Amino acid sequence: MPENVVSLSYLPYGYNKTAWDSLPDVPKNEAEEEIEAVLLDYNTVGAEESVVYTFLMNPCQVDFGPYAADYTEIPTLSNKTPNQVFNHSNDGTLVISDMTLSSYYFGKSLRPIIEGAIALTKAETENNIYAPKILSFRMGSERFEPCVMQQVKYNRDTSLGGEAAKITMSMTLLKVPKPVTKFQQEQSDQKRRNDVVSSNIKKGSPPLPLSVREQNDIMKAAKEYIVKMLPRLDQSSIVSPFKNGNYEIKVDKNTGVASFYSNGANLGSIVQSNGKKIVGGTGITSLKLKPGQDYLNYSQTPLGN
Repeated sequence: MPENVVSLSYLPYGYNKTAWDSLPDVPKNEAEEEIEAVLLDYNTVGAEESVVYTFLMNPCQVDFGPYAADYTEIPTLSNKTPNQVFNHSNDGTLVISDMTLSSYYFGKSLRPIIEGAIALTKAETENNIYAPKILSFRMGSERFEPCVMQQVKYNRDTSLGGEAAKITMSMTLLKVPKPVTKFQQEQSDQKRRNDVVSSNIKKGSPPLPLSVREQNDIMKAAKEYIVKMLPRLDQSSIVSPFKNGNYEIKVDKNTGVASFYSNGANLGSIVQSNGKKIVGGTGITSLKLKPGQDYLNYSQTPLGN
C-alpha cells in the first residue's frame, strides 16, 4: 500500500457502516510505482495478452461515464405520470483529459506516443481489418473493456528540432459490446473438437478426419484383405470386377470405411479402420464363402504392417 495511505481502524464520520464494511481492501503489496497504464488488444484477453499502447505516464484523472439508461416517454392522458419504455443501457466512456507530457529536457521526441494513440482510431485496411482495434484499458486493477479509441487530440506546447517535446494530450475510449475473443473462439473450437473425438471413438470411427497417409494405409489393407479372401470364396459369387481387378477403393476419411467401387457403383465395404488399426471386416454380403471356410479375422490388425 502506498506510504501516504493511512489504514484506519474506525469508521469515518458520516459513512454508513454496512457500505463501508463491504469495501474490499487494496492488497498491501500493490506498489503504486509498479502500476503502468496500458491498452491491450482485447482479442488477446484471457490468453497471452498483447499490449498495443503504453501510456508515457499514468493519468492523474480518469473520467468515467455517463452510465445511463435510455427510455422513451409514452404520453398519457391528463396529468398522469407518463409511461417510460426502456430502450437500452449506455456503458459510457472513459475520458483522459489534459495529460501534460514533456521530454524536452531529456532530448526525446514524443512522436511515438502521439502516433501510437492516433493509430488506434484507424482501421488496418492493408491487413484486411476494416475497423479500429478493440481494446482493454488497464491501470492496476482498474479495467475498462471492451472499448475503442474514439478520439485523440493534443496541443503541441514545445518543439525540439521540429519534434514535439511537450504536449497536452486528451483521449476518449468508448465502451462497445463484447465480441468473441480469439481465446474464447479457440476454447469453443476445442470443445467441439473434443465432442467429435468422443463421439467418433464410441462409434469406432477415427477420432478425427483421416490424413491422406492414413487413408492410403487403409486402402492397402483393404487390397490385401480381398486378395487373401478370394481363394476362400465361392467363385460363382465373385462379381467380375473382383476377378479382373476392374475396381477402385475409396476411403471415407470421417468413418474409416474402405469401399470397393466399379463403374461408379459401390460394391460394398471391405474393412473399417479408426486410423490406427482395422476394427471391422467385409460388408459385401454378395460374396459367399466356400463350404468350411470363414472370413479372415482382420479385426484389430495394426495398419502399416
